[in-house]
Amino acid sequence: MRTKNELSINAQDVVSENRSIRTVRSLTMFNYLQTKVAIALLRSEKDIPEIGKAIGEKDSVVEKELKEMLKLGLVEKEGDKFKLKQEIVKELRRRRELEEQDSFKVRLKAFVEAKDFSEKAVEKHLETLTKRMEKDPEFRIYSVEKGEPVQQDELYSGFIELNFSAKDFTSILR
Repeated sequence: MRTKNELSINAQDVVSENRSIRTVRSLTMFNYLQTKVAIALLRSEKDIPEIGKAIGEKDSVVEKELKEMLKLGLVEKEGDKFKLKQEIVKELRRRRELEEQDSFKVRLKAFVEAKDFSEKAVEKHLETLTKRMEKDPEFRIYSVEKGEPVQQDELYSGFIELNFSAKDFTSILR
């Protein structure tokens, strides 16, 4: 029979694991299986069988996914061990710290497109939106990725991808 302390430790592990999953998945570069691999590599480097065991996948599946992750520059290989790139680990830690301090429960990812006759106007619209959201106390910005404006017929089109939290749904709709 488990003691109360054992149950609370296990509950904390589950909460921590859920935070890790949400943090890793917030990076758009990972697909579902890569998210599982990244979580397995978050604490330490591992070889293919260790990763497979940690995520419940066959070694051949893990190997295929790691090859893709190597091509994308998400992991590094040293001998037969794999590890996440250091800049990804730093970004994941940064986002996890933000998440732990963030009392807002609504997490969103949004793609916002702006169109105008001027490339500079498109950039200004997107920059203005980003700055307003960063200053607004009802939002917490985790990341902003900006696409370069491109000309489509007589208009320019640009976008930003926002990963953020909001105080509540009414904050988004105002």
